[in-house]
Amino acid sequence: MIDWTALGRETVEILRAYLRIDTTNPPGNEIAGARFLEEVLRREGIASRTVESAPGRANLVARLSGDGALGGIVLHHHIDVVYADRRYWAVDPFGGEIRDGFLYGRGAIDMKSTGILQLAAVLALKRAGTRLKRDLILLATADEEAGSAYGAGFLAEHHPDWLQGAEYAISELGGIEIDPHYRAPFAHIVISEKTGLPLRLIARGAPGHGSMPCPTRRRTGSSARCTVSSPPSAVPACCRRCRRTSGAWPGCCRRTRARASTRSRRRSAIPAFAPGSSRAASGRPWCGRRSPSTCCGAARS
Repeated sequence: MIDWTALGRETVEILRAYLRIDTTNPPGNEIAGARFLEEVLRREGIASRTVESAPGRANLVARLSGDGALGGIVLHHHIDVVYADRRYWAVDPFGGEIRDGFLYGRGAIDMKSTGILQLAAVLALKRAGTRLKRDLILLATADEEAGSAYGAGFLAEHHPDWLQGAEYAISELGGIEIDPHYRAPFAHIVISEKTGLPLRLIARGAPGHGSMPCPTRRRTGSSARCTVSSPPSAVPACCRRCRRTSGAWPGCCRRTRARASTRSRRRSAIPAFAPGSSRAASGRPWCGRRSPSTCCGAARS
């Protein structure tokens, strides 16, 4: 039987200690965070392995074995955090301070909190003696904030065996938010981030130049009426794949993008064919065909 209240208090204290470890990237110093995690796991009798891709740039893995009936699950987080300018912090960014019911620190959101919640799950299952059908693989990596060359990239090239047997991976970011202002707990899962959003901007007005400012001439960017063409999200993913493969948009999607651009010129708040638009609500699919799955031969691929 798991004492969830006690586990919650323990998790908060572990996270506070983890936040006090400065793993700002650059330079990273993830070895300090990895050693901290290694010690917590060692006290619970869970073996782990730490490897440095460069001096101080450490990655850690631990595995809670199941019976192998199903593929493993990777619980991943990155140890490094971004720079914290103390001038703009009301508390020590590496103090792990609790104030007014909130825990403050660089990494409290991105993403040491996730790592410690994953660690707490592993500890709870180990203590309870839960019989698992899957392996749980706890993975902590370096250098996510600066390209991952010393972290995920290094592991993919030199230690793919760390993920042997894994079927799924849970990483940045998701959670369940409980707030007194919410009608119910709010669960969210991020499935994509930092994707490209190419836009074409047309501005009309009197131009200027930064080297010769004219106080009587308004800046084009701030005063002109602008037209923004619809982003690639206005067309289905299958058509975007076609473009990447062939270098050109399929005919159906060229028409879709043209219609979307026309609607944007009419200052529509919702791009054509976007979820929630009148066309989407009426059931008309992205490309005007019966189903996005049959668009551009996707069903045949």
